[in-house]
Amino acid sequence: MLTNRLVATIAGTVLAAGTLTAALVGLAN
Repeated sequence: MLTNRLVATIAGTVLAAGTLTAALVGLAN
């Protein structure tokens, strides 16, 4: 379904953003 794909895409984007943020915070510290 398109809805499931949309949810998966959003979840993936949020996960990627969270990982990037964690990496930046780690570098900052």
